[in-house]
Amino acid sequence: MTDGVGNSALHVAALINEPWHVLAILKAGADPELRNAQGQTFQRYLFMTPDKLLNKKTREGMVAVVEWLTTHGFKVEPKQAP
Repeated sequence: MTDGVGNSALHVAALINEPWHVLAILKAGADPELRNAQGQTFQRYLFMTPDKLLNKKTREGMVAVVEWLTTHGFKVEPKQAP
């Protein structure tokens, strides 16, 4: 399910910097390649915040998401400027 602009639960978890929720949603079977109305996957939002602004737990969650994506054969998108 998505909202009015095509954001899924995966997009929303990424927007609020909750990588551990992102990981749980991915493990539950969410499509990591789903794009919203702006043509963005959840990765655009999850990796938007500079690492230096994240706490240790959040950085570790980001690493876990990248590992999950890589292990499952999905491309990790390059960071984009906000």
